[in-house]
Amino acid sequence: MSMGRDNLGTIKNAVPVLLAAALVLAWWGCTSLCPEKLKALQEPFIAARPWPEADRLFRSDLCWLGGDGAYSVDLGKKRVLWLFGDSLIDSAGSGDRRNAVVVRNSIAIQQGYDPTTSGITFYWGTTKQGADAYFRCDNGSWFWPGSGIRVEDILMVFLIRIHPASNELGFEPADTVGFSVKNPDSSPEKWEIATLRIPKNNFGIIIGSAALCMDDYLYAFGTDATNGEAYLVRWPVSDAEEGDLSAMSWWSGDSWCSHDRVEERPGVLFPGAQMEYTVHYESSWCLFVQVQTGGFTDRRLAFRTAPKITGPWSDQKPFYTPAEDMDKDLLVYAGKAHHVLEGSEMIVTYAVNSLDMDMLVSDKALYYPVFVRGSLLWRQERARE
Repeated sequence: MSMGRDNLGTIKNAVPVLLAAALVLAWWGCTSLCPEKLKALQEPFIAARPWPEADRLFRSDLCWLGGDGAYSVDLGKKRVLWLFGDSLIDSAGSGDRRNAVVVRNSIAIQQGYDPTTSGITFYWGTTKQGADAYFRCDNGSWFWPGSGIRVEDILMVFLIRIHPASNELGFEPADTVGFSVKNPDSSPEKWEIATLRIPKNNFGIIIGSAALCMDDYLYAFGTDATNGEAYLVRWPVSDAEEGDLSAMSWWSGDSWCSHDRVEERPGVLFPGAQMEYTVHYESSWCLFVQVQTGGFTDRRLAFRTAPKITGPWSDQKPFYTPAEDMDKDLLVYAGKAHHVLEGSEMIVTYAVNSLDMDMLVSDKALYYPVFVRGSLLWRQERARE
């Protein structure tokens, strides 16, 4: 079939329009791979749901009968370290919480990255009196876990030293203590643990709420327990490998400043932080993601994002309301993401507790970390569902 001159002219005139349209589509396709370019048009969100199949992981032991905290650390070779706070231990293995004692922290090693198919072994300390914390503290104080990270062949764990206090909680965070393990491939019963050198005067900021290693630096997020402001510090990886975290630098808001040159306080990274949270880089979003429980009275899981680790960080965005939120007598806290785990695009846990000790002892649905699994989406995908 022949084409007339008029039709040919129409096509020629349409070429610039078609080319422009092609360029727009090409740009759109490119930016769909680079979400930070679409911030003005789209917002990331997490579609989350319960994951009861994974909850079984922590209910498999007759001696370890519950704990909170629940930080996860990739040890490599399909091994995951779990760091727990107050834990219920029945050394006799009866599986009955009425026979358990409370130890201030415990740990576990998960073998495998999928919590629905992995095995797990729990560890705690022992004394002549019985079960005790894995990381012990003197003088009436105790350690609750912060984050941990493996840097090359060294495992580093940040712990919060807690003092008894006369406030309504009965305790208060004092400072940060760090430990290194130079043989993390061994069983925790054989770990060689040394104290990390960390400055004592950190402007009242508890360091180690979250930790990442990238670009030849170890980064750690810190939180001011009095006002919930988050901060960021870093060290050269070479210093971290030597166990020396004394020469830290703080993010001032626009540059890095050495610890001894910070005049009053470092720059605030974002407000409204809990003491426990996680930060990881989410490659599918091209964004850093911070996950926590919303607040003391806001029991929803929430997240923030940032194009760089230094920010700017978005406002907090709730994405999941736990079923336990219906019972106002329960405590819901310690929300964290677990980027090392497999089985979903986003895996999060939170803790459920009760101030009623009789309820805590009798109700085994309480005081085990609860798993949530989620999908990572963009706002326009939600409109299509």
